[in-house]
Parts: sequence; C-alpha cells; structure tokens
Amino acid sequence: RTVLWSLADDLVDVICHVIMFEYGLSTILYLLQLITPPGLTRCRPRLLKQVLVALSAGPCEVHLTNQQVDCLIASLGIGADEEFDFEDFFTSLEVVDLEI
Repeated sequence: RTVLWSLADDLVDVICHVIMFEYGLSTILYLLQLITPPGLTRCRPRLLKQVLVALSAGPCEVHLTNQQVDCLIASLGIGADEEFDFEDFFTSLEVVDLEI
C-alpha cells in the first residue's frame, strides 16, 4: 500500500510540474477567476478539471489525460461544501529556490 501511495504522490508531483511550467499558474488562476463569482476563491473540482482539460486540448507540448487530471483532483483538500480553495492550492505549488 505504501508503494501505491508513493507512486500516486509522484504522479501528482509530475502533474503539478506540467501545470506550473507548461500551462502556467497565472493562466489557470485567471481562468478560474473568470468562471467563479467575483471575490470567491473556492470552487468545485469539476471547474478545475474543465480548465485543465481545455488547456490540455490547446497548442501545448504536454497534454494531461483525463485520468491524470482526476488523479490531481483526488489529491485536493475538498471541504465539507465539496469545494476547495484554488488560490491556496496554487500558492502551495509555487517554486521556492533553496539555493544559497
């Protein structure tokens, strides 16, 4: 079971790298802000899936599959309201340069 969780974590890491470096966090945040009510930072996971699937269908070098998007969605911290805070999620993905 530990090996399966480790593989799932690795897959989520790779998906997050695609999101950050291929699609761009600011692009995804902008699109989510367009389709959510003004001022809100929470949405249902299906909205994130719609954005990621649409971006993946565009002219990019790396295309995420529906299964990969579903894997990412499964890793989200979904609240009792069946929503997640997309700004918090994407802030947690920001790259930190640890080089001194």
